[in-house]
Amino acid sequence: MRVLTLRGFLKRYLTELSDSPDLRMTNLVDDLLAGNGRLKEPLFVYAKLTAQGGRLRALLADSVFAGEYEQFERRYEAHDGDVALLGPRYAKLMASYVSVRDRSAEKHLKSVMREKVLKGLHAGQMSKYQMAKELGLNQGNMFAFLGKGELGAMSVSNARAMVALLDHATSFGVPATSGEER
Repeated sequence: MRVLTLRGFLKRYLTELSDSPDLRMTNLVDDLLAGNGRLKEPLFVYAKLTAQGGRLRALLADSVFAGEYEQFERRYEAHDGDVALLGPRYAKLMASYVSVRDRSAEKHLKSVMREKVLKGLHAGQMSKYQMAKELGLNQGNMFAFLGKGELGAMSVSNARAMVALLDHATSFGVPATSGEER
């Protein structure tokens, strides 16, 4: 599984925010100058990460954003490229990136745990009903997670609990009782 980079996130985000079908700096700047202010922070960061800062500076030279970009560059260097420290809008941009990055990692983790649980259930260690009752899980959510592959139907902690319960059942040959820790 590939981890989403900030650069990759910004490519997708700028494409979503922009009216332009590509990531050409001239098109992005045109959109920014036409009033799409939401492009400013991701565009500034993207220019630094892709070594296009000089190009962006030249394109913004006669605009209201020229001074803002110069200020951004100074602050970016002063904070050693830590975007989250550049102000609340940059912190929000970084929070969005981290959220998207972690969501894809969480999906992968849930998928791996789902497969492990399905193998254990297929081996006859216990039934889905027993597992749901033992762990106090909503049966509908558990069946959606296991049967339909809806990864959002189960939290990571509940998926881990299912794996742990099956591991316990495998180790001792019987399912854990509800009084034991998960």
